[in-house]
Amino acid sequence: HEANFNITGGGQKATFRISASYNHQTGMIIKQRMDRITTCLVLDYNVSDRIRFSTNFALTYTDNLKNYTYGSSKSDKNKADDPENEVIAEAPANLQTQEYIEGRIAEMYGFALAQDKYEDADVKFFTKDLLDLQEKVLKKQNESGNLYIDHDHWVMGQDCHNPSYEFVKAEDINAQTAKAYVKVKAFDDQENPTLVRLTLKFNGDDWMVDDIEEEYEGVFYSHRKMYDEALAE
Repeated sequence: HEANFNITGGGQKATFRISASYNHQTGMIIKQRMDRITTCLVLDYNVSDRIRFSTNFALTYTDNLKNYTYGSSKSDKNKADDPENEVIAEAPANLQTQEYIEGRIAEMYGFALAQDKYEDADVKFFTKDLLDLQEKVLKKQNESGNLYIDHDHWVMGQDCHNPSYEFVKAEDINAQTAKAYVKVKAFDDQENPTLVRLTLKFNGDDWMVDDIEEEYEGVFYSHRKMYDEALAE
């Protein structure tokens, strides 16, 4: 079950946008279910022709009853105590849906666009592997003085103003990975949004971002690949 609510209004000085959605899903496993509530409030106030204040508030609540045991390892003996144990997390069926991933993307971008520092969203939604890789690149950038990361990957721009996003689709969904496409605008008057492809990886609890690719002239450029190339120099 899914329900969506949107309302906009205001006048010459101030405008507002309120959206809310509720999503209920059941899985193939008995008693497996997921309930997600997502809300977003955007307020814009025009002080003058040149000055405008914008505020974004986003809140997501998820109640996810998985009712399953995930993972496989190289050995069934002493799984919990074996430091070499390699656990492969697999998403339950009710998390492998277009609707669930759209809600997860709304949670990610709702949080990211409401923050003063987008780095908080990196820590919250990046896989540990991608986060560690990015930190190595930033460290090398600071030590060498070479510029490897020159814009924010959540909005694909610098000095953004009233950024926004639009979910496009999710595809190639399986128990461990998925692809999600979004269009992002760094500025509210940007005519052509940037198409972004997110590689998602299930970490045992929820979907996390394992790579960000931005489209330019029909080609997707991987941030993970750029990070690897920067470290290889």
